[in-house]
Amino acid sequence: MSHLDLTDGVKYPMGGFAAVAEAMAKVATQHGASITVGATATAIETTPGKNPRVAAVHWTDATGKRQHTAAQAVIGAADVRHIDGSLLPGHLQTHTAKNFARRDPGPSAILVCLGITGKLPELEHHNLLFSTDWKDNFARIRDGRELQPETSIYVCKPSATDPFVAPADCENLFILVPAPALPEWGKGGPDGHGDPMVEQIADAAIDQLSSWAGISDLRQRIVVRQSIGPADFEQQYGAYRGGALGLAHTLGQSAMLRPGNHSKKVQGLHYAGSTVRPGIGVPMCLISGELAAKAVLGITAPGPLPDERRSANRREAGT
Repeated sequence: MSHLDLTDGVKYPMGGFAAVAEAMAKVATQHGASITVGATATAIETTPGKNPRVAAVHWTDATGKRQHTAAQAVIGAADVRHIDGSLLPGHLQTHTAKNFARRDPGPSAILVCLGITGKLPELEHHNLLFSTDWKDNFARIRDGRELQPETSIYVCKPSATDPFVAPADCENLFILVPAPALPEWGKGGPDGHGDPMVEQIADAAIDQLSSWAGISDLRQRIVVRQSIGPADFEQQYGAYRGGALGLAHTLGQSAMLRPGNHSKKVQGLHYAGSTVRPGIGVPMCLISGELAAKAVLGITAPGPLPDERRSANRREAGT
């Protein structure tokens, strides 16, 4: 990863990362997929008997109306503990609260999204601010202790590259503060109205950036502010203990020791995302989705999914 960063650089999708999701949705719908946004899954229905398999998904739409969709296969891309714990009865859960209690959720984060009036030439698109005492900094995150007022943070100014993410003569800032996976620290909110611990850390990060980057009036130039805390990751995304990335890549949670991609108790239920194999990060999560798709299609050969266009060309050529 370091080699790619240094030789190829870090790429930015114009329009922000939401543009990547929109592009993927466009490709999916072009291939016949139907996408419903604002939906919340409430239960996975299974067939009776000793060898249950998925039968349907119960969900609510954006208006809160209950819906029911029959299914022979289900791929859940949320955290596996959330899928099993929230959508299945206890006796059908592969990932129980007991066996997940010893899992390392990895770090969480306090996020601060800011709209700033005026330009900020002091900052680049990507900015890393490291504390001098890394050992103490990382230990606090690992051990679940309160952070120092000045800690290691990442600051992104996408308006340095993308003119569409902020009005003219304004900047868009995103501050990420690595933090322990402690949902009890609370949720964020608009204009400094999140839970006290989250806003304390957000205030400290703003002041640290102001001091370290030499932007003395940064706080006075904030016109939009939204914070996000560990409890937001837990409640909005079902992230285990409010982790921001997915299960940590410790020795006992890597490769074949990571949670698997298929339910051991419900046939036709598959998992994708950052808590299962192969791991965290967008490329890894895409691979997990590919593994789930191959399982649904009954493809057991290693390697990527076959290219349907290439297969069609071969059939037309008689090969």
